[in-house]
Amino acid sequence: WNTSDSNWTNEQVVFAPGDYAKFLVSGSDTVTIIPYGGIQVSGMEIEEGSDYVFTGNKITGNMTVASNSTITATGALEIKADASNATTVVFENQVDFMNGMTIANNATVAVSNNGTNKLGTLGTTAVTNNGDLIFNIETAGNVVTQSGSITGGNVTKQGAGTLVIGAASGGNFVQAQDGGVVDLQADWTGSYTQAAGGTLTGKNGVTLNGNVELAGAVRPDDIMNVAYPHLDV
Repeated sequence: WNTSDSNWTNEQVVFAPGDYAKFLVSGSDTVTIIPYGGIQVSGMEIEEGSDYVFTGNKITGNMTVASNSTITATGALEIKADASNATTVVFENQVDFMNGMTIANNATVAVSNNGTNKLGTLGTTAVTNNGDLIFNIETAGNVVTQSGSITGGNVTKQGAGTLVIGAASGGNFVQAQDGGVVDLQADWTGSYTQAAGGTLTGKNGVTLNGNVELAGAVRPDDIMNVAYPHLDV
C-alpha cells in the first residue's frame, strides 16, 4: 500500500493521502504499508468474509480528506462480518483512528506484537467490540498500551508480554495460559478469566467489576478497589 502505484480497483487509481480505503473480500491478502511516515485515510472498512494481514508502517484515520475530494470522511475503521461471512484481520503495524474502530459480530481482530518485525498497536483507537479482539504480545518484557477504551465483546490477551489497559473498558476478558502480564491502569467492567501462568496487576484505585476467575499470579496490593460479584482463586 503506497501513494505511487495504480493498484486500486476504482479505475486503477493511485491512493492519495486522505482517501477512503475499502478492502474487498476479493483482495484478501497481506498488505504492507510502504511509506515511511505511514498512510493517512479519512476512513477505512473491511468487507465481510475478508482475511487480511496488515504489516509495515502506520495507518492513521482522521477527518482530513484528499485535496478536491468529494469523500465524506468518517475518521473510523469498520470491520464488517455477518452470520455467513466471518472476517479475520491481523494488525502487525500501528493503527490509530480518531473516531474509533467497530468490530462486527463474527469478526476477529488480532493485534500482533513481538517488538521486532511485528509492532501491532491500536494506540488511542476506541474499540466498539461486537466480536473478538485478541492482543498477542509475544515477547516477555515487551509492553503494548491500549490507550483507547474497549467496549463489549470478547477480549483475549496472549503471549508473554505486557498489555496495559489505559482507559476504562469492559467486556469478557480472557488472559491465556501464556498470558504474561495484564496491567490495569483504568477500570474494567465485565468478566475476567485468568489461566495459570498469567499475572494481573494495576494501579491504586482501579476497580475490577464482574465475575472473576484467577488461576495465576495477582498483585493484590496494587488493585485497591475490587468489586467481585463472583471470585474463584
